Amino acid sequence: MQNSAIYHSREDILRFKNKSSDIKGLHILDHSLFNKLARGAYNGLLHKNRKTKRGKRAGKQVKCNYCNSAGCHYKYTPRTLTNLPHAKQQQTLLPSILYTNCRSLNQWKLAELQSYVELHNPQIVCLTETWLDANKQQLINIDGFDNHYSHRKGRIGGGVCILTSTKLNCTLISSYTSRTVSAAWVSIQLKSHKPIIIGCIYHPPSACQSSTLDYIESTIAKLTDAHPNAKLIITGDFNRLPVTDLCSQFGLTDLVNFSTRSDAKLDLILTDIKEYNCATKLSPLGHNDHCCIFLQGTPCHKNSYKVVSRRVVTPERKNSVLSELATLTWDDVKSENSVHEKAMLLHSKVEQLLNKHCPRQQVKVREDRPEWMTSSILKLMTARDEAYSRGCKSFKFLRSLVQKGRSIQQATIYQ
Repeated sequence: MQNSAIYHSREDILRFKNKSSDIKGLHILDHSLFNKLARGAYNGLLHKNRKTKRGKRAGKQVKCNYCNSAGCHYKYTPRTLTNLPHAKQQQTLLPSILYTNCRSLNQWKLAELQSYVELHNPQIVCLTETWLDANKQQLINIDGFDNHYSHRKGRIGGGVCILTSTKLNCTLISSYTSRTVSAAWVSIQLKSHKPIIIGCIYHPPSACQSSTLDYIESTIAKLTDAHPNAKLIITGDFNRLPVTDLCSQFGLTDLVNFSTRSDAKLDLILTDIKEYNCATKLSPLGHNDHCCIFLQGTPCHKNSYKVVSRRVVTPERKNSVLSELATLTWDDVKSENSVHEKAMLLHSKVEQLLNKHCPRQQVKVREDRPEWMTSSILKLMTARDEAYSRGCKSFKFLRSLVQKGRSIQQATIYQ
């Protein structure tokens, strides 16, 4: 006699999953088919009753695990750098660039430039009008950066400099200097990306525009012939140089859409890399009339940190130290015979008092951060840049506070 099909509900299958012999007629089902039905019913029940997940628990990986457990065929391909779109691969490797017209780079502007590098973390820094000659070019020394110079010959002023991170594979291509134009060109090799040629140019206001344009066109033509796959980034102070024909000839785009000195746009960043967004306007160095320009990219390396021991002094802790210091007796210090013993006893008492109210704490800081760079100075710099971007009147006041705080910290550490 042929067995007729017996149908069971999902609850019966789940209840008697491990006791298949107790269900009449269940032996006619194939064992693998039974396991598949049971798993599908169980996961379907969970899928029906579970809450909707958000974030990483609602992605394709979760859907893949559910479908595989239920017997479905779903192919999940994780998004790695090898199968990402080409534009996103380039975007993850583009370096950040900081540009400014220094107009005489002295030690005070160099200290503030270091604070800009600390705050915005660029991989490339381009400077024009450094006003330095071959004897003073070593003054531009920032930890973690290599220097590439081009000084103006025959007269005072001018000069350009390109600082590149030591973690980048950078090579100086050429440096050109005449009585009218100063320029430097470097090549950067990035992983999984075409090489990038970066140029920094200074065109004086009194120089001949046609000769400068001829130099730029001939240089770009030579560089593109020597490096056919390379991308271009040209920064500098062009002083109203007409670059419309130059941009249309080589497919360049100006990323600066704001005035860089008063109401005039003199400083430009020209590039043929489409993944870059527009540049950002930053406050100038010191009392300079040229603003700083920052082109955001994705950092090519992670910052390295170190742990230091530091006392955290607050106004409340300071008041408690002073109040207890006023109650101490100094008879034991006076009773010592030598001055050295008195000084040592006094030092030990003060140190015990500080350890009681202001103990040392472990703080994580960047290894390349200057010693005078404190958290309060960083907060003031952030507030200063925000006031400058909004056009607030408090910008000059905050700028003075930053300069004063930096001077006080440097005097405390180095003197």
